[in-house]
Amino acid sequence: MKRAEGWSVTTERIRKDDGSWIEVDENSSFEHPTDRREGTIRHGPPLRATLRYLVNPYVNDAAAQSAIAPILKLASKFGHAYRYRPSAIDIAQFVQRPTERGRTVNVAENGFGLATKLQDLQNSRKRPEWTVLTTGLGRSKCPRRKLCGHLQ
Repeated sequence: MKRAEGWSVTTERIRKDDGSWIEVDENSSFEHPTDRREGTIRHGPPLRATLRYLVNPYVNDAAAQSAIAPILKLASKFGHAYRYRPSAIDIAQFVQRPTERGRTVNVAENGFGLATKLQDLQNSRKRPEWTVLTTGLGRSKCPRRKLCGHLQ
């Protein structure tokens, strides 16, 4: 049996269209078929993530579709949630600005492009609240003021 160490999901309930429930708790688990191997995939507590995250590898699996469809339907109502793990190296890395008109720098999950995007937001007149945010972190509080010239 799995042990719950750290953060885990111990109970999850999702209502299906027919009024029944998909329940995962200490007394029940969630199972669905798959084309990838013989038998079914079992998700039982403690879960390392929500069911939506755990069934993601089976989104295109024809055998799993009928079982995971209520989970995907519920998740589509809320949109996507992303987990970011910024890296100091990626945040500070040089970013080549797009040369095409109207294109902006995209910020990656690891923080790549964040410094350039903050600089663009600071220089933009459309979002003055970002200027306040970056100036609060800027020259007056930075011990290496000469290195933080991009923050004004």
